[in-house]
Amino acid sequence: MQPLLDAIDAEHPAPDSEDWLKVAETSTVVHEAIVDVASSALLTSWKRAVSGSMTWLFYLTSARDQRQQSDEHHGLLEAIRAGNDHLAEAMPSHISRRAAPLPYA
Repeated sequence: MQPLLDAIDAEHPAPDSEDWLKVAETSTVVHEAIVDVASSALLTSWKRAVSGSMTWLFYLTSARDQRQQSDEHHGLLEAIRAGNDHLAEAMPSHISRRAAPLPYA
């Protein structure tokens, strides 16, 4: 759990910098840490294949509310800590909000 805790701690202040690449990179690290905590060989192989694309997507969507994204990551952390079996249900809504059309697209 420590890598996930560290990733979320590093992500939290990132939006204050307004360095949107840094924000994207810290968000990617959070998602990678979630995969690592899951200890799934399949997810780990997918992570390797999509990490760069995730960072790019997060960068392209940096106009979105980054605090909300960080708060959702904290929620995911708490669900993981609690062994909440509804975690899988929370992730699609988090992802779908990120993938919704951009307001300026």
